[in-house]
Amino acid sequence: SVLMRRLKLRGGSQLRPTDEDFVRLNSIVRSTRLFHGLEVGKIDAIMRQIQLWRFEERSRIVKQNESGLGLFFIDRGSLQIEINRKLFKPGQAIQKIGSGSFFGELSILSGLPTCADVVSETPTRIYVMSKKLYMLLSTLNWDFRDAISAVAKSRSTENQSIV
Repeated sequence: SVLMRRLKLRGGSQLRPTDEDFVRLNSIVRSTRLFHGLEVGKIDAIMRQIQLWRFEERSRIVKQNESGLGLFFIDRGSLQIEINRKLFKPGQAIQKIGSGSFFGELSILSGLPTCADVVSETPTRIYVMSKKLYMLLSTLNWDFRDAISAVAKSRSTENQSIV
């Protein structure tokens, strides 16, 4: 898939999730309330389709102005959101995010290119929900769609105030 090729080109390594990884993913998604209203069996089935990836320090996981291919949940590590990166000029850091946070929702919802680079500051483990799985889930669960839309609206407002 395009998502897997892109993540590998960015230095990512796909990991085989353990039961402990699924417990942590379950904890992350429950704390975000994104899967609120879904039956436990359906949540488990969805989580089995989410991939686990590892990135080294300074990996650019998402590049500004590319098509969004997934929703990313941070398991471990620290990432920096950067804008306006040029060929020989580093990007401007506008935010740091870490374990339990997620990103990628704005470009999936809007269909617009991504609005920032997301760069790992430390070795990082990220759960990745493909755009295809996201679209399926958003058609099956209006609560999920509404929760993602609320976060996207809030972040879009934040981004406009920063830029």
